[in-house]
Amino acid sequence: VDAQYEDTHRSLKRYALSRRNVQILDFPYRVRVNWGGFSMVNATMQLFHFADKLDFTHFVHIASTAYPIASNRRIRNTLASYPKDANFMHVILKPARPHGS
Repeated sequence: VDAQYEDTHRSLKRYALSRRNVQILDFPYRVRVNWGGFSMVNATMQLFHFADKLDFTHFVHIASTAYPIASNRRIRNTLASYPKDANFMHVILKPARPHGS
């Protein structure tokens, strides 16, 4: 949870206590995120650093602009249908200088 949102962090920590494979990161892994800044990359890297110590095969890093449009069951089944070393990152390459510049 973005380090800017303490109330949300506390609420999610309470929620995670009742869920078996849910982790809500604390400091030093929490990052104060500024949209479009390197802090977004840093937050993702902190997740990877933390996750490396766990015995999980899948991780989800959701930004405030992301919202799942499928049920938990469908997401779980879809992820489980791929090999454990599958990479779901989607990269869209855009030109450094758009045409006409």
